Amino acid sequence: RREEALRDPLELSRGDACQQPMRCTREGLVSRDAVLVERAAHTLKGNADLFGASRAYEAAKSLEELATAADLEGAARAWAALEPELGYLQSELASHAD
Repeated sequence: RREEALRDPLELSRGDACQQPMRCTREGLVSRDAVLVERAAHTLKGNADLFGASRAYEAAKSLEELATAADLEGAARAWAALEPELGYLQSELASHAD
């Protein structure tokens, strides 16, 4: 049963669950679009929570809060901390996929 419950999230992980919001975060930071960064960070925070990745969750939460405050310099620093956590999460998910 547990494997069945995880099948859909794992399918997401092999698709665009992290890649699209990661692209949007990068794009938002480059274009200085705090709203885009905030929305992407919110999605990444939810994905991290879904998979129980607490460090990625906390880093995404920080990124979201900084983007909400339109602190894009702080958001860029938060992104630098979040990006490796997301890479780790994606590696872990890939190692558990079929």
